[in-house]
Amino acid sequence: YFAWLSARTGHKITDESLTAAIKLGNLLRQDLREITQAQQLSPAALPPLEYYILQSTAGDYMHDGAALHGRYQALINELRGRVNRSEPDATVKSARKLRIFWLGEDTTEFQIFNLLEDYGASLVGSDTRLSFFYEMVPEGGNPLENLAKWIWRMPCTLSTLERMQVTLPHIRNQKADGVIIHSNLGSRNLAGAERLVKDFITDETGLPVLSIATS
Repeated sequence: YFAWLSARTGHKITDESLTAAIKLGNLLRQDLREITQAQQLSPAALPPLEYYILQSTAGDYMHDGAALHGRYQALINELRGRVNRSEPDATVKSARKLRIFWLGEDTTEFQIFNLLEDYGASLVGSDTRLSFFYEMVPEGGNPLENLAKWIWRMPCTLSTLERMQVTLPHIRNQKADGVIIHSNLGSRNLAGAERLVKDFITDETGLPVLSIATS
């Protein structure tokens, strides 16, 4: 497969180039972890739309991963600066915002996230890119084996209940007040399992769950 890919792309793929790509990918995974941890603050560090779009850039890192890592780092340093400059009781003075965790498919209906902000809510987590950054890829040993094992454990390749068991700790870590499950019309990756997911989340966390679908 890699010989075929090399012949058609003009890029020679070796163990060394794969290892380098894994290391770069892990830097970006750590960046996304830190940005998501900043959403644990009250209020969250970033507005809903900004946080959602930041997550969406992660899957495109192969075009210029080093530049993307630099941008992520600049943002992380800016967020740290904001926290350091804030008053000790700033979170007490600010109005309490509802904390929403987003499950399911991507959307380009970005006004949803502006509506969350308009109605006084924060987007504190999303599983649409969780498969990319929830776990680091091992950097030692055979890179193909490491990638294969990592892909095998991706939440999106697991059964519905196994996927939710992986996602549940992230919902709790982000101190969510509610969950939105999103589906794209005609491409419902949760489909018949959506009701099962709703019941599972409610049973395990007691959180309210809203299902929405967009075109």
